[in-house]
Amino acid sequence: MDMILSSASVPRLRARGNPRVGAAPVRPKTLTQPLRILAVSVRSLFERISLAISTSRRVDGIWIGSYWGSPKHLARVEQALLLVKQHSPVHYSCVINNLERIWIFGLTHIGAEYNHSLKACVFDYRFLADPKTSTKLIASVIVHEATHARLERCGITYDEDRRVRIEAICLRRELALAARLPDSAELQQLISERLDWCQANPDFFSDAQFRERRRNGAIEALRDVGADWLIRAITTTQSMIGRVRRLFRIAWPPGSGWQKIAEEARILANQMNDAEAKIAMLRIAEGYERLAQRAERQGPGASTKFKLSSARRGRRGLSAVPRPLTPEEIASNATHAFSVSETSRSVGASGISTKPLAPRAFLLAVA
Repeated sequence: MDMILSSASVPRLRARGNPRVGAAPVRPKTLTQPLRILAVSVRSLFERISLAISTSRRVDGIWIGSYWGSPKHLARVEQALLLVKQHSPVHYSCVINNLERIWIFGLTHIGAEYNHSLKACVFDYRFLADPKTSTKLIASVIVHEATHARLERCGITYDEDRRVRIEAICLRRELALAARLPDSAELQQLISERLDWCQANPDFFSDAQFRERRRNGAIEALRDVGADWLIRAITTTQSMIGRVRRLFRIAWPPGSGWQKIAEEARILANQMNDAEAKIAMLRIAEGYERLAQRAERQGPGASTKFKLSSARRGRRGLSAVPRPLTPEEIASNATHAFSVSETSRSVGASGISTKPLAPRAFLLAVA
């Protein structure tokens, strides 16, 4: 809830101070976060324009529209709403109170979904055009998405760790509706099977699986319209973006990359049987922990090894994270440390130098 503050209650800030009182500067967690925000904004704008040009009508206060302008699809949705209204007023009340729109559009990975920004149940036009899709199934899907809207209004967001339970709740609401519909034994069996399958396959609702299904669905949709050249362009662009992400990884919070390497070194040290090698590996871990502590003290504006070019122009740069070392590379570095140490001892015996290898210099040499 916004608060109205008088000018006297707001402390004065320096010219370069943070505009948010009592809060740390907001920085992107990754280089790709601004791109994601831009993509979401463009998608939202496209959806609003598509809504404006859709053929629509209203039923009991709910906006029903079709981007494709098909009266047949709109009629099927109206029949489904009428079916819910006649046989289950409770479920129909849930639909009326929690959904603002029922929109027929094009989806790439699923037959229907709840769009929280539009507060709409969005159908894929191919789902409604399929002759196997019955009016009862359309009605149950509308109740399913209305349940998503109801849970979101109650503050239960669609987070990854909650998705299986949320889907189970929505499917049970579908099952309750199907029990009130006439001649719905086949639909009840279908919903029960889906409920059991969802609880047995929680990985299906992970973020990675969602991204993969959206990507594959988009490629199939482009292939249906004959845009093979666009498929090749998208694949090439995604490959380039992946390489850029691996090349320019940013540590947040500062020092997390060094701390991760220190943890890997300690794990490897615990697996060693040789006492001298174990001590050397623990010293390596301590060195990386010191680097992590230094990065945390200096904050996100300083870098342990190098700074971004923006720092040269007077702006604060972000601390860079090194590539995490594999156990083989850590072991190789430890072997290199022993060889350098033995060489320094032998040279010291000949009268040239007896100075031991500095841990900091070694860490900077092998980092």
